Amino acid sequence: MSTSTATAPKLSEQEIVNKFNAYKTDLQTIASKISEMEAETEEHKLVIDTVTPLNKDRKCYRMIGGVLAEKTVEDVLPTLKTNLEGVSLRNQFIFSHINAYFRFKA
Repeated sequence: MSTSTATAPKLSEQEIVNKFNAYKTDLQTIASKISEMEAETEEHKLVIDTVTPLNKDRKCYRMIGGVLAEKTVEDVLPTLKTNLEGVSLRNQFIFSHINAYFRFKA
C-alpha cells in the first residue's frame, strides 16, 4: 500500500516573481476601488448631514442621469438614505469577497 503525500510543486524564481507581481497588482487595484467606495459613502453621508436640518420645502438639486433636477429636501432625503444603505451593503459584499479571495489565494 503506497502512501501519497501532497506536496506543493516547486516554482522557479521567475514564477514566484510573476506571482508576487500579480498579487501586488491585485492589491493596488483593490486599494484603489476601496478608496473610491469609501469616498462615495462619505459623500452620501455629507449630503445627508447637510440637508437634514434644512426646511423640508427648501429647493435642492439632484443630478439624475446627467440631468439636473429640481426637487425638495423632503423628496430627496429618503432617496439619499436608501442610496447610502445600498452603497453600504455593496461595500460589505465586496469586502467579504475580497477577504474570501485572499484566504483562497493564501
